[in-house]
Amino acid sequence: MIALSNKGGETKCKMRMQIPASGTGVIGAMGMPRKPAIEITPDGRVYYVDHRNARWRVHDVAFGPPHARPHQRRRLAPGDGRAGYRYFVGESGEQRSYRFTADDSRDVTVEVLDPQLRRAEFPARGRFDGAKHYTP
Repeated sequence: MIALSNKGGETKCKMRMQIPASGTGVIGAMGMPRKPAIEITPDGRVYYVDHRNARWRVHDVAFGPPHARPHQRRRLAPGDGRAGYRYFVGESGEQRSYRFTADDSRDVTVEVLDPQLRRAEFPARGRFDGAKHYTP
């Protein structure tokens, strides 16, 4: 709804948006920012819904010994202190990887997940072969 008012020779325009009370998610569907949220399914899966309404599944993982075989990763429960990385997997299959530092929180809260997703990078797709990248 748009309302125009004219007071003292100055025209002011006010715009109001009416949102249906049905909770149909119209705001997210229109592409407008929303408040990030955490969703936990009954079977324990953790999802982070960001401000763009994109839904990311959260995985904490550890690579190699002592938690997994060499060059392999092992999925851990979200928030596990042994995790070295946090993976965010989008519904379209897009993946992002965040590497924990010693001081990083492994909590599963909006305040923790939001900056981690923003700093996350694209994970490597294959095993690194140093010999191919050696330049004398």
